[in-house]
Amino acid sequence: MVARTTPTRLLQDAATPTPCPDAAELAAADVDLRNAMSRLRAALGTFDDAEDAAWTTYARTVDRAIVHLEAELNVSEAELGVSQALDIDDLRATLERARASWVAMGEDLRLQAHLAQLDARDRIDDASSGLQRLLGDLTRRAVQDLDAVRAEAARILGDLRQSIPGLRD
Repeated sequence: MVARTTPTRLLQDAATPTPCPDAAELAAADVDLRNAMSRLRAALGTFDDAEDAAWTTYARTVDRAIVHLEAELNVSEAELGVSQALDIDDLRATLERARASWVAMGEDLRLQAHLAQLDARDRIDDASSGLQRLLGDLTRRAVQDLDAVRAEAARILGDLRQSIPGLRD
């Protein structure tokens, strides 16, 4: 039986400090963390249409935390690169990597905003359709009820006319 990694477990693993004796191991851990964050974000995407509002809120909160962690990692990586730059070319390369990572994050955020906008539009359309159906149902019921009241009033007036001689139409 294969153990299933849960989002909570991924976060716990990411938060557990491990000894890191050299830069290569740190770089590998950084790659592992970023891969874990990508897997976690993909898993969180399954909660977008969750019927349970608590899970949806959890997914959004964790996603925001991952975005912040990615930003912190990018800043830390850039600071490390700047402090270790041996010449202007190293500095340019570090700044270019930082720029590329921020551009990618910006594109990701724009994509998420666009998807959220589409989702909101779909929800508004669904709500609007539901309201239109409800309004149509209420209108039909009101017309039926009004017709029933008119018929009953006409019947009562007819009974009154028959029971009281000399009553005019």
